[in-house]
Amino acid sequence: MDDCAINSLLTMMEIPGLGRKRLKKVLNSGQENAESINNLLDRACEMGIIKAMPSEQTVKKAEDLASTIASQNARYGIKMMSCLNHNFPKCLLYEDGPVLIYYLGDISCLDLKKCVAVIGSRDPDQLGSRFAYNAAKEIALNGGVTVSGLAIGCDTAGHRGALSVKGKTVAFLPSGLLNIYPSVNQTLAHEILDSGGCLISEYSPKTEAHAYRFVERDRLQAAASQMIVTSSFAHNSGTLHTLKFADALSRPIYTIEEIVRGNPTGFRTLNSLGIAYSVKKFQEIVDLLTHL
Repeated sequence: MDDCAINSLLTMMEIPGLGRKRLKKVLNSGQENAESINNLLDRACEMGIIKAMPSEQTVKKAEDLASTIASQNARYGIKMMSCLNHNFPKCLLYEDGPVLIYYLGDISCLDLKKCVAVIGSRDPDQLGSRFAYNAAKEIALNGGVTVSGLAIGCDTAGHRGALSVKGKTVAFLPSGLLNIYPSVNQTLAHEILDSGGCLISEYSPKTEAHAYRFVERDRLQAAASQMIVTSSFAHNSGTLHTLKFADALSRPIYTIEEIVRGNPTGFRTLNSLGIAYSVKKFQEIVDLLTHL
C-alpha cells in the first residue's frame, strides 16, 4: 500500500469516535477508496458507523497527529503496514484484527508455519519460569518462532529461551514502540531485534500502556500463533485473556502435568469457563512442533 493510503488510514484512526473496529467495518465493505479521507468518511456516514461528518477542524487535527506519528516513524526507523497491504501478516487478517501495525525487525516471522505462543504468570515459581524457558528453547530448535508479550515472568522466560539458541521470537506490546513496556525489558527488546525477531504494536510510537491495551495485545498473541503453550497462571491472571482468545480462534492449548499440579487455580478457571486444554508430557509437546 502506498503512503497516501497509509496516511489516510492513520488520520482516520485519529478521528474521535471512529477507532479500529468501526474503521474495519468501512474497509470490509469493499466500496471505499482507502487513499481518500473524504471517501472513507462518506462511507462511514452511509453505513451509519458515524452519525455525521466530522468538522474540518477535527479532520485537520487528526491529519496533524498523523503527520507527527509519521515523522516519529521516519526518525526512529519504525515501519507501518495496513491490513490492506498484500504483505500484511495473514494470521492477523481476521475480523478483530488490527487496521494498522507498527513494527521493528522482521515482520515475516509471523508468516512462518511454526509460531507458538508461550505465556503465563508475571510472577511464576521456578518451575513455571523454567517450563516457559525450555518450551521456547525447543520451539526455536524445531525451527519455530516464539510469540509472547515482553512482560516480566513467563513472557521474559519464553523470549530468553528462544534467544538462548539464537532463535527468533516476536513480542506484541501493549504500548508504542518508543515506550517499551515494561521499561525493565528494553534490553531484552533490543536482543529480540538483534536475533532477527520482531517487536509489534498496533499503537502509535509514544502510546502508553493501559489496562485495556493489555487485553487487546493478548488477542493478537493468540491470533498470531498456531498453538499456545501455557505455564502457570492465577485464576485472575491476564494470561486468561490470551487463553480465551485462543479458544475463540480454535487454537489448541497445551501444558504439562507438573504445571497443573503445582498451580491448579488458573486451570480450574479454564475448566469452569469450558475452555479446553491438553495436558501432555514435555516431550509430547516438543513432538507436536514437528507436525505444525
